[in-house]
Amino acid sequence: MKKIALILLSAAILLSLCACGEKAPEASPAASEAPAEESTIVIEAPPAEDAAPLSQVLDSINENTEVGTAGSSLRAAQSAAMLMDWCAETSLDAGQVRAATVEWLSPMGNDAQTEFAQKLELVDTMCLELIHKDGTSLLESAGYTSSSYPWDEAAYEKYTAVLEAVGVEQG
Repeated sequence: MKKIALILLSAAILLSLCACGEKAPEASPAASEAPAEESTIVIEAPPAEDAAPLSQVLDSINENTEVGTAGSSLRAAQSAAMLMDWCAETSLDAGQVRAATVEWLSPMGNDAQTEFAQKLELVDTMCLELIHKDGTSLLESAGYTSSSYPWDEAAYEKYTAVLEAVGVEQG
């Protein structure tokens, strides 16, 4: 009796698996080439390429700017111009720039964040010199050719968002 019950139970399981595992009919090549008629709503996010270059600019500032060393002013001027050029060219708004800066900064330890803030203070000093004076000669001395100099107010707002995210007060 147990053997019959076991055979019936096995047959029932086998039939249910066969019914559930039925393949869908394959589409013909002509059907796969036809465009879908379903409408889709596309919500555009800011381009991903805008966030990556900011991290590259911040990495460059962190690696190439040194406080209190010979030539630090010229390197800081290069970093300031590079950051301002990025701010002038990006399609991100100030809030998105702030968020991208925080995202870049967050994996760093407290000491590294403090050190970067000091470097950014030097960059800010040079940026103010570039903005408030004729920065062309300073850029030439630093060996930097800016693609967007003189920068507009929108670029300066994005630059300010970077400073705020790092915790640097503008000079």
